[in-house]
Amino acid sequence: MILLASCEKYSGLLEKEETGEMDLEKVFSDIRNAEQALSNCYNSLPAYITTDQNGSGKLKQTGLAETWSVYGSTSVAAANLQFPFNRGEWSESYGYTSSNQDRPIRFGDFYRFDYAAIRACMLFIENIDKVPFDAEYGYGPNEKNQKIGEAKFLAAFLYMDLLKNYGGVTIVDRVLATADPEVKGKRNTYDECVAYIVKLCDEAAAALPLTWSLNQTGRATRGAALTLKTQALLFAASPLANNPQKPDDSPFRGKYDLNKWKLAAQAAAAVIQLNQYSLLDDITQIFTTFTNSEVIFSFIGEKQYQWDRTNLPPYVGWNNANAGRNQMTYNLMKYYKIIKDGKAYNQDDPAGGFDLQNPYVNLDPRFYRDVAYNGSNLRQNRTIKVYALGANTSLSDAAKNLAQNNTYLYVIKQCNLTINPLKSAAGGLADHNFIFFRYADVLLMYAEAMNEAFGPDVDGLGIGLTATAAVNMIRSRTKCMPYPEFGSYTYSMPLLEIGLLKDNMRKEIQQERIVEMNFEDHVFYDIRRWKFPVESQQTADLLKPVLSREVAGGPTKITFVLEKQTRAFKSSWYIFPIPDAEIRINPNLIQNPGWAGSPETEN
Repeated sequence: MILLASCEKYSGLLEKEETGEMDLEKVFSDIRNAEQALSNCYNSLPAYITTDQNGSGKLKQTGLAETWSVYGSTSVAAANLQFPFNRGEWSESYGYTSSNQDRPIRFGDFYRFDYAAIRACMLFIENIDKVPFDAEYGYGPNEKNQKIGEAKFLAAFLYMDLLKNYGGVTIVDRVLATADPEVKGKRNTYDECVAYIVKLCDEAAAALPLTWSLNQTGRATRGAALTLKTQALLFAASPLANNPQKPDDSPFRGKYDLNKWKLAAQAAAAVIQLNQYSLLDDITQIFTTFTNSEVIFSFIGEKQYQWDRTNLPPYVGWNNANAGRNQMTYNLMKYYKIIKDGKAYNQDDPAGGFDLQNPYVNLDPRFYRDVAYNGSNLRQNRTIKVYALGANTSLSDAAKNLAQNNTYLYVIKQCNLTINPLKSAAGGLADHNFIFFRYADVLLMYAEAMNEAFGPDVDGLGIGLTATAAVNMIRSRTKCMPYPEFGSYTYSMPLLEIGLLKDNMRKEIQQERIVEMNFEDHVFYDIRRWKFPVESQQTADLLKPVLSREVAGGPTKITFVLEKQTRAFKSSWYIFPIPDAEIRINPNLIQNPGWAGSPETEN
């Protein structure tokens, strides 16, 4: 079986606040039933859109978080949630203050969904002893320990989700009844939550195998547990949680300690030293193969075309406003360096020769994998035409999809360009690897932690890998591939030079991470843990191609106009507020900085 497939028979059974004795007897009377319960725990993880266009079949949509920031946007037809959020029209209730919205903000759902899923994991751990061993099924003591390890990993994953969104939360390490006093417990400190996540990850790693057989793809592995541990320690070391101006451990941040960077580096090194993962040479296949050497932990869905239909530009993906849903702003495009004479330059560096009126040429190869733009060519002879109408033009000059041209940069990073979703299933079905953890992420976490702990070029852990070398592993595989979307380009990404100062290297690593990991549900949280300046998150730049004529009936031309869109962002948004509904239920939960009732006015 593919473990993350839906299990309707037992869906929700272990999420009930009170699980009846007969229900538990039924679930844990047989390993087959218990497997379904564990699968239900997997299905409770934050997940990408699966087989429906709007993700309504899953608790949460992830991988799309950049559309809730200055780095992304969404088509007008799908903008009923993100646009009001980006205008700041919301509150601690996670409802919108604008009158035309009646659905809650997704970030408020994380709190209750994650705790419900954690409860399901704890129920599994507390009841798996009841399941009799079954030689015919292949279930014995070793398999039991593995399943406990899986449940502990999943609980740790969910606590990490809570930590990223809210800071320190209440640690619940067993199943609580409604009347249990701990139901109204206080929030644990940030460091206590990190320590608990690390503990669960270590215990899971000790029980989990390095790999599973192909028909068990999707289960947690030792590498997944150690990667999650790395992420927790990296967040703990980062400026948002490791602040010398506020050095005490609290629910809002941890105790200030620069040694936390070394701990994060050591955790990443442990993943690297498993010798289990490698970077995929073809950057276009990372997300479109069932399994590959780079994937550490991912959501495995059914073969489908819906993801491609939703994200490819209109009239390439879908013949209506549902296509082209996730788009990139110029704020994010600016991080893709321009390549000239074998060197990489930032777009604002005059030496690179970046031309705002010809902006899509000679960029980092990943841009051509990640984005469909005006004039780009995709496989199956598909040429993209997206522009606004200017002087002396009319609707007869328009590309069909004007209504969906919000930023004019469609994110196709995870699309499979070998199928034609315009033909629905007849156009082909494709694997999509919706990845939670991959090896490039580990290398970038390692590089970041090593740079802060030891500097760019010091092998401080003695494993033969410096921060610079780790980044260069990713750059050396980043090359233009022989597909239409790369045009005639054949260059590779230039390597970082040895000898950078730590501060300069930090900027390079952050830029590399934003380019490599965008629209995978990492960058949205990275800019928060790095505490990017508030003002840098308050304006979205839109580089708009405009079709015009100098005179009526004359030849057309494209010019680019830079427009600015105001976005709301405050220092209190580095972490989200505890939902006020939860505080009304449990007044012992103190609110996060900058939100009503908090003891601190800002992060």
